[in-house]
Amino acid sequence: MARPKTDTSNAQRLSMRQLGSAWLREKREKCGLSQREVSNRLGIDSHTFISAIESGGPSLPEDRWEEYAQILGIDWPEFCKNMIMYFKPDIYRGLFGEPSKTETQQGKKA
Repeated sequence: MARPKTDTSNAQRLSMRQLGSAWLREKREKCGLSQREVSNRLGIDSHTFISAIESGGPSLPEDRWEEYAQILGIDWPEFCKNMIMYFKPDIYRGLFGEPSKTETQQGKKA
């Protein structure tokens, strides 16, 4: 049986991306790390990439998620679930259903 197509609007995607970017920034700041320190630990030459991610630009490539989670001291499954929720909302809904208001706002509280 075919699954009904879910489609997140561009406005919803942008909103989720902004929440995700804020979540990453707040987690980094909570660790007392600068964007430059995170980029150095990831082996990225320029801190502007971290700045772009935290400003709602490109999302962090999936092959860097585990390392990024370790740098920020975030539990790996929690990090993955949040990254999927914020940056791949259609996949999140397919796996977990629609996120609750609490889940989408947790970046501001964590």
